[in-house]
Amino acid sequence: MRTEGLSHSIETDHLSRLAEGRRAVFYDELAQYGPRYIESESVRPMSVDAECRYHVNNLILLSMYFDVVFIQTAAIFNVNDLFLRRVIQRTISHPTFKGMLRTGSLRICGWGGKSPIEMFSNAWDFANVGATSRLSDGYGAALKTLFCPEHLTYRIQDGSEDELAGFLARLRETPIINNPRDVARIERAIDLSNRQLGELAAMSFFPHLQASPMDPGARALVYASYANSWCDYLNNAVPGVYVYMSAFDANAMQHNILIDGKALRSFLFSPRIFAAFLQKYFSVAELNRILSRPYEDIHNLRNGDWKRFCEAYHAAVEMISDSISSMDFGMLQMMGMEDQIVWGSRIWEGANKKGGDFDLSAFLQSLASISGIFLAIPILGPVIHVAGVVIGRRINKYCQRLIHEHGSKTSPYIRKVRMNLALQVTTA
Repeated sequence: MRTEGLSHSIETDHLSRLAEGRRAVFYDELAQYGPRYIESESVRPMSVDAECRYHVNNLILLSMYFDVVFIQTAAIFNVNDLFLRRVIQRTISHPTFKGMLRTGSLRICGWGGKSPIEMFSNAWDFANVGATSRLSDGYGAALKTLFCPEHLTYRIQDGSEDELAGFLARLRETPIINNPRDVARIERAIDLSNRQLGELAAMSFFPHLQASPMDPGARALVYASYANSWCDYLNNAVPGVYVYMSAFDANAMQHNILIDGKALRSFLFSPRIFAAFLQKYFSVAELNRILSRPYEDIHNLRNGDWKRFCEAYHAAVEMISDSISSMDFGMLQMMGMEDQIVWGSRIWEGANKKGGDFDLSAFLQSLASISGIFLAIPILGPVIHVAGVVIGRRINKYCQRLIHEHGSKTSPYIRKVRMNLALQVTTA
């Protein structure tokens, strides 16, 4: 692939420098190794435009409660699925995507060097060795437009052995490890991936696994273990940068990340959860209007009120995560304690303790809103009844009453979003 115009000498910032003192998150939903595309034959027929809009909306939502969003080069280069390549090409050329790059809200995270040409060349060469079909020059030209020094950051590519160990550890937590034939098939697919690329990589591992005569349900467990272990790997490799499992992935409920020494349920940081939160304030039409604004309009509302809102939102999510971790849903159900008050009271007391630190109204509204969306996540199975009773009845009973009594004390940031984004009509 020709690399004219890419810089040899200008070095980019290391990811940890850009993330220091800021809330940063990896966006991996665009990647073929993410739950949405992990099995290409399971992707429902849909339009490229609809998928592009899904990802653009997610990126906007993330930027409303994170300082910076990182997309790895692996997510946009290491792609076998031709439909997804079209989605990626459409997404990276979208005006909102470009606006996020211009404002610094979005960065492309590479490896294999510090300059644009090094990162591009390494990503391109690696992808073309591992991909089932070569990347086209047109696709490469589209990707090359992202490789300006001001749009990039780099991380050290290390620990491929750690990545494999993490995957095997996750795999041992599933029933599949008890089937010797399936274990042998997995080991063979890993070995073939190592021969092809010198390491375990989704774009070479998955096709070999797909070709094996494994039961589809068992193979799905392997895919889930890989997705979980990749999140674990990123969380360990880049401490302090958030990475989340999709809110609608069946394995998301139990996945934790470690941030500042705290184990947090990663799915709570999903943009889908945040969208459900915003729907407590905005109608669907208003939310669509907000997400359709030129990105600079959204970015211009980042000020002190936005910062306080982010603090409140993250504090609420952390407290709910902590409370989820403290509950044994199955045991509560067996003991007939679905209607117990302890869990709800604990969050309520914690919220009041935080009153001097930030906008209590925004904090409590976050609790009420986030708690309510558990009822809308169908993959929770037997958990949903307990979660619905304990969270929905108890937390919402407290919080909705307070919101009703103090309805005028909406977060200043939310008020600004309403006035500047939801109510005004754009001419763009």
